[in-house]
Amino acid sequence: MGYLIKIKYHPKKDDEDFGFDLETKEEKEIKLGEIGDDISHSKLAMTILKQLSRRDIYVFDVEAIEFVKKVLKVKESKNGIIIGQKKYTFDDAKDIDDLSAQVIAPPPVAPPPPVSPARPGQMTLANPPPVSPEPVPPTQRVIRKEFFEPNVPNPKSLGPQFAQMGLTVGKQYSIINENSEKYTVINDTGGRSIVPLQHFSAVSGEGRLVESGRVRIPGESSSDDIPLSFGREVQTSMRDIR
Repeated sequence: MGYLIKIKYHPKKDDEDFGFDLETKEEKEIKLGEIGDDISHSKLAMTILKQLSRRDIYVFDVEAIEFVKKVLKVKESKNGIIIGQKKYTFDDAKDIDDLSAQVIAPPPVAPPPPVSPARPGQMTLANPPPVSPEPVPPTQRVIRKEFFEPNVPNPKSLGPQFAQMGLTVGKQYSIINENSEKYTVINDTGGRSIVPLQHFSAVSGEGRLVESGRVRIPGESSSDDIPLSFGREVQTSMRDIR
């Protein structure tokens, strides 16, 4: 069977002292053989000893992993190492040439996951409505005022996101420009935010009542408030002035 050898080491300093940078820790992996190969512990030990004898790195930890995922602990000893119950010395490794060991390149860094496109009218951190840093002139004409009621699930939980846009859920804002799709409003910072119009309402969410599947503004008369006719005589204490 083959092995995966993990080598942890300190690199050599970039100076003329021939010392090692003990503050820096690096790691590399060496692949020795394949899963079906019959590689002895002796060949494994020679591969490790050749790494320990290098003068450009200072090895401080070694681990050998069989391709069947059995971990073999490598112990240092005087003039060599111990794998299993057997000791191997530097003298055993000095005359060994190529052992078919491969240095494994570090895995490439995965690119960030793509951002899913937002649905029409949906506001996300990836595509927040633009916020203008310039203050609105005091002479700017206000068309009207409406409440910011985001048309998204659980808008209260998105408070920090909306704060980046200069908006607060449930707050009334002055509209200074509009088209068929968006409003330009004076935001919390005194600048301008451009927001899809479906996220605004003429009536605040706390003041709206739902009646028979439609929204009724408080104070608006309802068919349930006043009966239009009554089939019997009404008894009252008022005098008949006819």
